[in-house]
This record gives sequence, structure tokens and C-alpha cells, in this order.
Amino acid sequence: MGATTMIVASLLLAGGDGAGERVFSCSFGAKHVLVSRSGAVYRYEFGRPGRPEISVKMSAARGEVLQFSSVGTLDMLRHLRLRNGRYSYVVYYQGLTANYTKSAQFGAALAVWDGRKKVSNFSCRAGPGFGRVDLSSLPEDSPDYGG
Repeated sequence: MGATTMIVASLLLAGGDGAGERVFSCSFGAKHVLVSRSGAVYRYEFGRPGRPEISVKMSAARGEVLQFSSVGTLDMLRHLRLRNGRYSYVVYYQGLTANYTKSAQFGAALAVWDGRKKVSNFSCRAGPGFGRVDLSSLPEDSPDYGG
């Protein structure tokens, strides 16, 4: 494991800059996404660790943070959507159980939406995805914003 990978992993597991509880994190090679929260304020960061290209705060109290979760016999989906003006940043986890295919398939990712149009999608290469956080108190989102 290289020094850069170790630094990224340390930041992801530690929750970034101490801005609160880690909600979601993963890396896409040299870049990463980190969502943390402190009370009702959620922080979204995308870019290189320590030098994010995007760093914005959104308020759950103002309806800028929504969640969706669906668990079935064959598949599951969980996503968190952070709305920033016309853009939405959606971190999500989806998987197919072994009941659906011969081997289970899982993946965490980030999708960027401009209104109702998905403009980018990044599959996570490393990182834990969602932390052990309860998001059930957030308003429920439409399943359309998942993967």
C-alpha cells in the first residue's frame, strides 16, 4: 500500500478534518468523497484529501438532505441526497443478494445530478461507504435518485 493510499484511508476512516461524524466515505483513486455531519448540518467534500475541489454544507432542517432505503429479498438500495441549488450529490450503496445471482454484487458510488439529469457517476474503489449512522429521521427521498 502506497503512502497516498494510506493517507486517504486514514482520512476516510477518521472522518476527514474532525468536522463531525462520518456518514459516508470512499475513494476513486486519487480523489475521494466524504459526507460528515454535526447535528443537522451535513458537509459534502469531493476531491483530493486536504484539498477538496468542492466543500459545501447543507442543512437537514432546511430539507437539503434526504434519504432513501429499500431492502428486498433479492436486492437493496440506500442513498443519501444532498441538495445544493440545482445540483444534487447522491452517495449510495446498492447490492444484489446471492439469491439473485450466483455471486453477490455490491457497490458504493457517488452520482451528481443537475436537476433531474445524472451528469456524473463515480464507482468507489476503496473505503467503507456508509458508516454506522441512523438516517431514518431524515425525510424520505424518491428512489429515482439512486444508482
